[in-house]
Amino acid sequence: MNIRLFCVILLFSLLCGCTPKTKITADETVYVKWIMPGKGKFSDLQSVLNSANQLISSETKKIQVDFTIINKYEYFDKLNLYISAGQQVDIAWGNDEELPYIYKMNENYFKILDELLASDGTDVKKSLSSELTEKVKTSNRIYYLPTITASDGMIPFLKIPKALSGYMDINLLAQTVSESDAITEKHFSVINSYLNKLSAENELGNGADLHTLYNLFPLVGYETILSTSNLFGYKMTDSGYNIVNIQASREYALTQQFFKQWENAGYVREDIGLMNKKKLNAPNNYILSGVWGFFDDYGLHSIADDEFNNDFIYIPLDNKYHTSRLITDSVIFIPKNSKNSSEAMKVINVFYKNPKLYNLLTYGEEEKHYSVAENKLIRYIQKSPTYSMYPNILPNTRSEFADINYDNVVPMNYTRTQNKLENFKPIFSDINKVLYKYIISASDNFEPTVIKNADMQNILNELQSQADYFIKK
Repeated sequence: MNIRLFCVILLFSLLCGCTPKTKITADETVYVKWIMPGKGKFSDLQSVLNSANQLISSETKKIQVDFTIINKYEYFDKLNLYISAGQQVDIAWGNDEELPYIYKMNENYFKILDELLASDGTDVKKSLSSELTEKVKTSNRIYYLPTITASDGMIPFLKIPKALSGYMDINLLAQTVSESDAITEKHFSVINSYLNKLSAENELGNGADLHTLYNLFPLVGYETILSTSNLFGYKMTDSGYNIVNIQASREYALTQQFFKQWENAGYVREDIGLMNKKKLNAPNNYILSGVWGFFDDYGLHSIADDEFNNDFIYIPLDNKYHTSRLITDSVIFIPKNSKNSSEAMKVINVFYKNPKLYNLLTYGEEEKHYSVAENKLIRYIQKSPTYSMYPNILPNTRSEFADINYDNVVPMNYTRTQNKLENFKPIFSDINKVLYKYIISASDNFEPTVIKNADMQNILNELQSQADYFIKK
């Protein structure tokens, strides 16, 4: 059977039940198809989507959005199947770990946005700083928009419940972070002491999901260049940049050792949280987790699926902003096979023009699903929510709400990535050219291709050579 025909058949067998969708009628209205990951089926989901469409139509006239919400565990497989089978997708969300940023040189997957931004995205352009716009360019073109516009970048945090904070030497960990430029044995010594104390008092649950930290710890101190089946990054020095394969780094080995220790102790089980069952009632309150976040004038915000919670303390694991986490971690884009690209950009533009739309789709209806405290902190009203959506999967509108009060964050003096990063843009923008010849052409499903070990050193050498050239330039 022809592979594309097979994809089409499989596409409809997988996706025909992916609801909810807005009702489509035969009139002059243009329907933009938007696919996004969701947390499940909630009783108020459809009413919130309908309210969102009312706001969109009030700003765009005859444009409505056909929302398709897909379980996050199936999201990327189904999204790639949609696109590879040539089905209509006008707006989608993605990140650098799942989307084929390096396959088929981008143009086969992403719609180039420069002209669309000029004609239909005027409020988007006003919101994005010129600095940030330059950072998201690839080969001097814009293929995607970050769903976060904090230009300083991201900071990795360790997250522990306030009720258990007495078990950890937080001051020692903060001092260790301030004295280090990467994860060390001393970091893990403090964290292991915390877990051992809880284990001795039978405060650990039956399982531990340490995958979040497993993917976060090795990146402390590094800027990420590429994250697919291989992970490249760099560290800045006084003389320039050292390009590394992070998965071959000492920090990665230390993280594996930490993970294996608790796995061998019987605390690592798939999809089961490491949780405190005695002092915390909520079943998903992790006693140890990690999250990327950023600050603005209102407080701390998460960029992860893990929603922030004011019952927790957040300990920074780095005293530097990670600029590269900003530009590829969470993005909105218009796929190549979009049938309504102009209308799609007009919808995206509404998010930058009217913050009410972002608030509605992210938090639900005010006073029904959430309230806002005087300090602009979000408070969820329902114990059993009838609406919930992942944060930071929508275009960013600088919503004047915060997830976490500053009081919940261990103080740290942060330094912004050095200005020399501006000279390093070509490493981000032209990475396709360096890596392309080492990667087999993508299949119809855009499955990741593992780079051969024999090619790894050649890739590192080429990236380092390019970095050295541009820092001299």
